[in-house]
Amino acid sequence: GSPLFNNQLFGTPDAVAMAGDWLTSAMNASAYTYEVAPVFALMETELLVKIGATLGGEYAKASNVEGLFVPGGSISNLYAVQVARYRSCPKIKEQGNSASPAPLCAFVSDQIHYSFKKACSLLGLGSDCLIVVPTDPVTGAMDSSEFRRLLEESVAAGKKPFFVGTSAGTTVLGAFDPYNEIADICDEYNEKVAPGGVYDEQEGHPGIWMHVDGAWGGSAFLSAKYKYYMAGAERANSYSWNPHKMMGATLQTCAFVTRHAGMLLNANGTNAAYLFQPDKEYRDLDYGDKTIQCGRKVDHLKLWLMWKYHGDVGMEARVDHLCGLAEYMSEQISTRVDEQGRRMFVQVAPTSFTNVVFYTIPPSLRLPADGDNSDAAILAALDMDALKTVAPMVKKRMQERGLAMIGFQQVKQWNNCWRMVFAGAKEEIMTTDTVDEIMNSLLEIGSDL
Repeated sequence: GSPLFNNQLFGTPDAVAMAGDWLTSAMNASAYTYEVAPVFALMETELLVKIGATLGGEYAKASNVEGLFVPGGSISNLYAVQVARYRSCPKIKEQGNSASPAPLCAFVSDQIHYSFKKACSLLGLGSDCLIVVPTDPVTGAMDSSEFRRLLEESVAAGKKPFFVGTSAGTTVLGAFDPYNEIADICDEYNEKVAPGGVYDEQEGHPGIWMHVDGAWGGSAFLSAKYKYYMAGAERANSYSWNPHKMMGATLQTCAFVTRHAGMLLNANGTNAAYLFQPDKEYRDLDYGDKTIQCGRKVDHLKLWLMWKYHGDVGMEARVDHLCGLAEYMSEQISTRVDEQGRRMFVQVAPTSFTNVVFYTIPPSLRLPADGDNSDAAILAALDMDALKTVAPMVKKRMQERGLAMIGFQQVKQWNNCWRMVFAGAKEEIMTTDTVDEIMNSLLEIGSDL
């Protein structure tokens, strides 16, 4: 993969994962029963325990961990909503959503991945059951005080809150929600409706399930330097992570993990007699009854081989390298000026993880050097109607010339700003010189605009 491809949340594939991908197809195994894929069942079990141990908290206890490798982060989020709904009202499994004694509602931020809306639609809850929580106007992280307010309003309106979805690295801004603050609110509410955690399991848990969508930024938990982004994520009821994004495992490699062992099986199990005989050996390693699938590729082999090869140190080094490149780019954005001392770039939000969101300012729109050169002041003074036309034209020219590919989009009030993300196995092929090359290309191609 090219180090100049930074358009999406994936990049250069890891060579060891590529070998695992080839083996996955060559062996054509299906991960539904232990007897047809015994080694792969053990691998999946150990990987899920490893992920739990790395996340920490109650996940660190192997007996608490239950999970699956699933076909995509959107499916992970579907499982999160589905399992939370089951815990809230087990009767829904047989009787449908009408079995809930009150209308169910869920909470997500205005920067959350769109897959939550699809999950609610698919589960028959309807996308209108999602209550959208405002975010910090700069960072894009969920405003926990607004979550508390909306939670209280939903209860007063006679609704039954059952789920809150949080982000570890939103798609554009790379925002990490304040997990401890959100978990405190959930714990407070749950204690109120189920004191001491006691409730009627037949009727369902009256409280809220907290999920962390770590598809993109969840890789921060691998790094001692950057794990602070994940503070409090271990308090969530479930967690998802896509190693095929930042870490360079080949598509697709995605894990869903919960610290409530047995919940997946209870929510999805049908005990199909021809597959899941209760009297056979290692019935507890038959993963098929936990899933909404039957046949399932052994995608976890790619991560198993990759993690074994690189070790914890190598996985951490990849995260640190990519985050370091983002920090270097952010520094360059803030310090690069033209021969007249005018800023040539401006950042629309602080760098978060490896997400750098910014504008290139062509010579015709640059501001005098003797003014306030802070990002906020420059953004306030720029002609935004003109600036929003720059990225589409620059990207068109870059694609025509086969140069770097990075994406642009609207986020918050900023229209057509660049989003640079660093992802993939790029330790040897992407350096600060590559970042300089990309920034120089943006300037040169847009110099006449």
